[in-house]
Amino acid sequence: MCSTALARRDWPAFGPTTGAAEHRRVLISGLAAGGVGAAPFIVINSLLIAPIWTRFLGHMPFCVSSGVALSAARRYLTSSETE
Repeated sequence: MCSTALARRDWPAFGPTTGAAEHRRVLISGLAAGGVGAAPFIVINSLLIAPIWTRFLGHMPFCVSSGVALSAARRYLTSSETE
């Protein structure tokens, strides 16, 4: 209920249509954001709490998918076509 009340347009709020180049840009920047965000977390966690180097690659898909989701959300919110 709250999401439909706060939406900028009728529900469902589909994103703007873009080309393949824009999709690649969102994907690549999301992959980079996920990797860059995961690396310091792993290093700090390993130094302060417990070494988790062996589990690093197992959790990397979650970090990368979060980065891609953030990149897509940023693209959607900063697009001039969303209004």
